[in-house]
Amino acid sequence: MGPSQSRYGGVVGPLPEPLAGLVRDHRFIEELVMQVRRALSAAGSKSAEPGLVTHALELVRDLSAYAEVDLALHIEKEEAVLFPAVRVAAEEDVEAMMVDMFAQHDEIRDRSEEIRETLRTIDTDHDELLEGVAKLNDGLRDAATAPSPAVLNGLYGTVRILDDLFQGHFMDEENHVFAPAVRWFDAEAMADLAEKMEALEAAYR
Repeated sequence: MGPSQSRYGGVVGPLPEPLAGLVRDHRFIEELVMQVRRALSAAGSKSAEPGLVTHALELVRDLSAYAEVDLALHIEKEEAVLFPAVRVAAEEDVEAMMVDMFAQHDEIRDRSEEIRETLRTIDTDHDELLEGVAKLNDGLRDAATAPSPAVLNGLYGTVRILDDLFQGHFMDEENHVFAPAVRWFDAEAMADLAEKMEALEAAYR
């Protein structure tokens, strides 16, 4: 899959910066979510090896950490820099669409928080269980502290919903915001957008 080709069907052609950077973020998120879904699907079986569960949870934590910082920064770049500029450039033609994009961002934030809450619960359960089974052998301890298939399948359901949101949201942004923005903004305007996004990124780090 090329850097600008989405498995969801978003825009494929080359874009100028900073739009190209936003598309790279989309492709990275798509790949990470796909890896998480595959790992959780494999780990959710009652007969799954402990290593599959550990690997799946590591990937879920990676997704959660990415959503908390990098995805939040990505959304801020769009909401604080790109979308206001698009509104001015396109005026009433895209007002309803922009409202919908903000609503989709809110839904993505909600699903990301749902994942973080599940991870917090798993971490708490691990701490309590480890105290209770400290005298048991390693095999029993591993079995007792591993999240149940029900918990893993619940995480899978949350990630699947998040994946579905990304599918529609990225395609909407790339086809209905990014692609038209190439026509709306000249090189100077694009450079100004890039500078503002870089300032946001510096503030996040």
